[in-house]
Amino acid sequence: MATASETSAELDLKTLHDVRNFLRTCNDGCTAPPKPGAFTLFNFPAVPKNSYDLVFEGIYLGQASAALRLDVLKSLGVTHVVNASLGTKFNQTNTDADFYKDAGIDFHGIPALDIMTFKILPYLRPAAQFIHKAHQEKGVVYVHCQQGVSRSASVVLAYLMLHWDMSLMTAVRTIRQKREIFPNEGFVKQLCMLEMEIRKGAAS
Repeated sequence: MATASETSAELDLKTLHDVRNFLRTCNDGCTAPPKPGAFTLFNFPAVPKNSYDLVFEGIYLGQASAALRLDVLKSLGVTHVVNASLGTKFNQTNTDADFYKDAGIDFHGIPALDIMTFKILPYLRPAAQFIHKAHQEKGVVYVHCQQGVSRSASVVLAYLMLHWDMSLMTAVRTIRQKREIFPNEGFVKQLCMLEMEIRKGAAS
């Protein structure tokens, strides 16, 4: 198990602090009082106003409910789906490539749970590459979990960091202009780790 000092060495603590504080504000400028512990489904300043939102060029971020409706996806022109809550457990969505096959939609799944201890970091680069390939093909991607605020938001943030050269804070601000997002505490830390990995890769 990593020690506290080892974990801190892998994080930019200022970025972690800044992102945490920014996520505690609402999109309309209101400020929520700091709350202890993780950002969870029932512990964030404001729920998204919409089931889904166009948060970046060719990328919709939203709830599972829309991902289960092929008619909705068709109306949005969706060509690719990323399910960041793949599975049959509570708060997961049980879809696969076969579910979208007849609609001609490509599928990528991540068996994530929206808990602080879930290791989402290993899944972020493959998901970002899937989105990047879709973008290169002029496709439209629907990225979702259950509520479209934590797991799926983490995936889109990683994509912007890896393929649009954004810092984590810039990526968070970019998405929050379009949709209320609240990755849980563990995911924020892992996104900070990803940022450090990207920096080290650029410097080598």
